[in-house]
Amino acid sequence: MIPYPFQWVEDTLKSHLVNNYAEMSHAMAWKNLTFDASGFKVWLKIINTPSSEDPVTLGPYGDNEMRGFLQIGVYSQLNTGIEESNAVLGHVSKIFSVPRQLQAPDGCMLRLTRKTFSQGGQTSIADFTRGGVEGVWDAQYVTIYWLAREPKQRI
Repeated sequence: MIPYPFQWVEDTLKSHLVNNYAEMSHAMAWKNLTFDASGFKVWLKIINTPSSEDPVTLGPYGDNEMRGFLQIGVYSQLNTGIEESNAVLGHVSKIFSVPRQLQAPDGCMLRLTRKTFSQGGQTSIADFTRGGVEGVWDAQYVTIYWLAREPKQRI
C-alpha cells in the first residue's frame, strides 16, 4: 500500500504544538474530532491546509515539495478581556517561531517559513470593536506557513 503523500506533516505539526503546550492540549479542537468548547474560557481551533504537490527534481528519484499553512484560532469568551487570549496567542507564536526546521522522518524536511496574525471575522464597524467573532467567541488567528519535502514515491 502506497502511503498518502505528506501525511506525516500534519502529525508533526500537531505533535509539536501538543508537546510544547501540554497545559492547553485538552482545549484544542482538531479536524474531524468531536470537541465541546463549553466550559472553556479560551480554546484553540487548529486547521492544517496543504496545497499542491510539486516535483522539485527531474526523473523518478529525488524530492517532491508541498507548501501549506497551519492556522490556529485562539477563541475566548466574549466580554472576558484580552489578557488571557493574548497570552495564549503569544505562547503559540513562540512555539512556532520562524524561520525554523522541525524534526521530520528520514529523507524528509519540514520548514516553517513565515507567519501572520489577524483578528478574523469582522464584517461591520460594530464587529470591529469586538474583534473577530464566531458565535459567542472572540477570535484571533496566527497562521504559520510551511514547506515540506519528501522523496518521490516510486510506483
